[in-house]
Amino acid sequence: MDDIKKNENIGESTFFNIDRLMRVLAKARHLNKDALVEDIIERCHEMPLSIQVRSGWHTLQDEMVAEEFEILLVWGGPAVRITGKLDEHKEPSTATLEGQDWFTPWTRTTGQDPETVLEFARLFFFGE
Repeated sequence: MDDIKKNENIGESTFFNIDRLMRVLAKARHLNKDALVEDIIERCHEMPLSIQVRSGWHTLQDEMVAEEFEILLVWGGPAVRITGKLDEHKEPSTATLEGQDWFTPWTRTTGQDPETVLEFARLFFFGE
């Protein structure tokens, strides 16, 4: 199996875990189970190893404004992260789950639903 194909499969189990949590969260919200909603959100907030933002090019006088984010979920070989763009309110507007193994590039994970990954990313705050 080539490295790119291998990387595409790395984050599948992470996606299935995120998908399960987002499905249970939606059901809990629909049933007005506030305690369960809070428990699921707390569980999601415990998953990342780190959350980072970065800005684009700007002059030295301009204030840096976060434009992109990274949520690192698994580190080492293999590693899994979510990356995406932030809108003007510092809310994720895109989100992609990616996998990487030693000495290989980050590659989009197969089998992911972009809306589910975006919903998960929107559980995090990227402002000051």
